[in-house]
Amino acid sequence: MIIILTGASHTGKTLLSQRMMEKYKIPYISIDHLKMGLIRSGNTSLTPNDDEEMTTYIWPIVREMIKTAIENKQSLIVEGCYIPYEWRKDFSEEYLKNIRFICLVMTDKYIDAHFDEIRNHASDIEERLDDSDLTIDWIKAENKRFADGFKAVGEETNLIDTNYEQTLEKVCFLIPNNIAKMIAGKEYIVNDIGMSGSRVMIFDDCVLKILDSRLYDDEPSVRVMNWLDGKIPAPKALAFEKDENYQYLLMSRIPGEMSCSDFYLEHPEELVTILAGALKMLWSVDISDCPKYGDLDDVLKQARYRVENNLVDIMDAEPETYGENGFENPTALIEWLENNKPVYEPVLSHGDFSLPNIFIEDGNISGFIDVGRTGVGDKWNDIAICYRSLKHNFDGTYGGKIYPDFDPDMLFVALGIEPNWEKINFFLLLDELF
Repeated sequence: MIIILTGASHTGKTLLSQRMMEKYKIPYISIDHLKMGLIRSGNTSLTPNDDEEMTTYIWPIVREMIKTAIENKQSLIVEGCYIPYEWRKDFSEEYLKNIRFICLVMTDKYIDAHFDEIRNHASDIEERLDDSDLTIDWIKAENKRFADGFKAVGEETNLIDTNYEQTLEKVCFLIPNNIAKMIAGKEYIVNDIGMSGSRVMIFDDCVLKILDSRLYDDEPSVRVMNWLDGKIPAPKALAFEKDENYQYLLMSRIPGEMSCSDFYLEHPEELVTILAGALKMLWSVDISDCPKYGDLDDVLKQARYRVENNLVDIMDAEPETYGENGFENPTALIEWLENNKPVYEPVLSHGDFSLPNIFIEDGNISGFIDVGRTGVGDKWNDIAICYRSLKHNFDGTYGGKIYPDFDPDMLFVALGIEPNWEKINFFLLLDELF
């Protein structure tokens, strides 16, 4: 993969290159360094101020370096402002499919509000020559030149308009263009509740979930989300893309609040009644044509794959799962699970029926989120995870606040069933491997 990173002066190209180098373990080359090497070695009479002439002179060198890297199947970040607007004309489709283009541009609004910061952070990564004569008008003109020039040839630019760090984070994740257009200019909050192992950006009207492609395959989840439409309240898939690093799923946003909000934790009887209704809603769905159908053997095969490929995080397990009174290691646990399979009771299972994944609005279920594991599964899997989530939300394990006088067994009363502790224990142990 080749990443061409350009933009006006002082937009943070070098900072972003540094972050991407650290994130993707890809080396980067600064065109500025190449320029100064050519100037100081006497290979050109051009000066650092001859921008247009320098682009004409240095681009053919950079272009052929990019082609060589692609031919050798090497990754490289190429950073600098000397990229011609019509750079794509110099590459065939075979080369272009290996190139990602990024152009950072600040809006006048951002420059007006942050000019002092822009000047003060000029040397965060590399020491600049004296630019004390830098003016706000010059910065605006430079950014307009890049924005207009690349827009005229159909290139997308990454506008820094309000939140600088959020713009850089979105760019750093190499979000595909079609999704980037849908969230362009939108601010977001990051959901750090739960243990999904993903980056979740929550916008006003949508949610972007970014998963590590080496660990997850979210494509089946998109098919399930489409199938769930009209059956239960769940997010709608707006766009899905994947590459060798990440999978990007853009979804509609579910209204309401998480069922682990203070209000519902302070009203446990109301909460368990709503959760019991949510479980029964799932169980009432006809699963005969569910696109994600698997029995317990399929789930155990997935768990064994995770164990054998060292994908299990034992630090995320319950304290009693491993150690003196538990299992020696994940291998011992998967062997026990394979030898102690319970009778399978298939229903539509959420797969991770924990409180942060169940949303409530006006006392009713408004939606189920994080439906990546939703499909045909055992009835007691959701009950077990819901029971554990209730217990730990109320005892302070999750969130740190203790809500006294709560008995998680209230869930079974609300469901009108007797607890099957053998199956509950089995599915809680199985979840430790995911």
